[in-house]
Amino acid sequence: MTLVQWSDLSNLDAMILAIPHQTYQDLCLKQLLGYLGNKGIIRDVKSVLNPNLIPSHIQY
Repeated sequence: MTLVQWSDLSNLDAMILAIPHQTYQDLCLKQLLGYLGNKGIIRDVKSVLNPNLIPSHIQY
């Protein structure tokens, strides 16, 4: 596994939010989901995000 900067991420197939770090909570939802591709998948293990705000093209 290679760690990269947030700015290097784009068009991701999936994102796993396993730990509710403040860094994730400080990002607005639009910015966070902007890293995903059009049909991306996001797994929110600790239920930090509001599922009602996730666009329909993202699998939550």
